[in-house]
Amino acid sequence: TYRVRLNVRADEARQVLIEVAQDSAPWGGLGLSTTVAVGPRWEPWTQYFLATDDESLGTLQMGLGDSMVPVE
Repeated sequence: TYRVRLNVRADEARQVLIEVAQDSAPWGGLGLSTTVAVGPRWEPWTQYFLATDDESLGTLQMGLGDSMVPVE
């Protein structure tokens, strides 16, 4: 079991995609892919997940889509 823990905010309410994936081709997901609602206040966010594959170097990715609302 792995844990991802972030403090996240955006200038306005919006959605952010959070994923853990392979760091090289074929760039597959490793068991975490979820959409998080964020707003203007700093909020803690924690998610536990089970890895779906062995990977020596995974990446945490934030998908911001086509929204121009800044995220921190």
